[in-house]
Amino acid sequence: MSTSHSLRLEDLVAPLSLSCFTEEHWSPERPCLSKPEASVLERLRAVHRVSCVEAYLEAAKGEVAVFGPRGFRSRVPVASAIDFLEQGYNLYITGVEQTAPEAKELFLQLARDLGVAPWQLHLEAFAGRPGGISSRHYDHDINFQILLDGEKEWQIEENRNIVNPLSGFHPTRNADGQNVGFYDEPYAIDPEMPASFDLVRRQVLHAAAGTVLFLPRAYWHETRSITRTWAINIVIKGTTWAQALSRALQNRLHRFPEFRRYCEGLAYGGRTVGAGEAARAAEQFARLRKAATEAIAEIDREETTLALVRTVYRWSSKASNRGLLEESGNWHLEVPGLLDDPLEVDQPLVPVLDELVRLKYPFTWAQVQHLGAGVGTIALYNFLRDLEDLELLERPRDALSSGAAPTR
Repeated sequence: MSTSHSLRLEDLVAPLSLSCFTEEHWSPERPCLSKPEASVLERLRAVHRVSCVEAYLEAAKGEVAVFGPRGFRSRVPVASAIDFLEQGYNLYITGVEQTAPEAKELFLQLARDLGVAPWQLHLEAFAGRPGGISSRHYDHDINFQILLDGEKEWQIEENRNIVNPLSGFHPTRNADGQNVGFYDEPYAIDPEMPASFDLVRRQVLHAAAGTVLFLPRAYWHETRSITRTWAINIVIKGTTWAQALSRALQNRLHRFPEFRRYCEGLAYGGRTVGAGEAARAAEQFARLRKAATEAIAEIDREETTLALVRTVYRWSSKASNRGLLEESGNWHLEVPGLLDDPLEVDQPLVPVLDELVRLKYPFTWAQVQHLGAGVGTIALYNFLRDLEDLELLERPRDALSSGAAPTR
């Protein structure tokens, strides 16, 4: 898809300037509703599979969620979804990018504009009939909802019970009439969740076709479709700083064979640990803690923010005759039959590429970092992207299907 058709952040927040949106809404996490923007509608409606709910459901497989009043939640087969919609339930659809990958392409530039990793950006969709309600709840992710058709009323309110929850909360009642589903209670400032909106603190917003609502993480919200509605949500499922640093530290420690061993010498379930076993475990842990302390001192922000890249690479069949050559002090990657001219390699990348060209089996980003320990994280990552663009590296489908996150 042409980049001229890509949607950018400035398209979604108009008439606000980017600096105004960043300073007054994105950074302080305050919601805002844009003005209707015809160009946004035009570009999304041009993608047939997301142009309307019927087109999407015709192409989709599996199940969709249905939302209703009083906390009702359920899942139904795609084939039955329209029937539930006609009965007044709202449809909540996840994994839109799998059914309509061309829609995801529209938002890759938006990920760059926001400074988030492309694999953290997901697409969801909502469909509603007049009067259809998605009852009061909050989410643990960040949302931009683009209303493609209809009118919708939002009630929103800042969450004063918990900051940065790790899971959403959709209040539902069990057989005893008690609210269930609050999984972050130990983190809460006040675990007694309010049963309704505070009429003084809440905001009521009216969304029309072409508007975009920015809804920060954890805001309470409830929606009511005034007319038939169809909306696409850009959902940012972010990574916490704690997760990123933990992964960066793990990647560093896995470079050492002794720290790739399994934990042992621990007392589980009342097991008695012998003196010799306990001493060996204590010595191992002391070395681990020392190595972790040294690694923490070396890890920078760039390494941390890229630590959760789970990409698996391998050399493509086109690069089977690859080789690293030196000529007059300059180094080149040569691939006969694929590259018309050898690819010049910057000196800091030569040692890591010398190791990479020898690899016969798939390898991960963390392993590349191990081989290129002396190379800057950003330079190393961008070099791998360049090799992908040249079709020298590829991503094995079996590796991707087993949980390695796509990164582009």
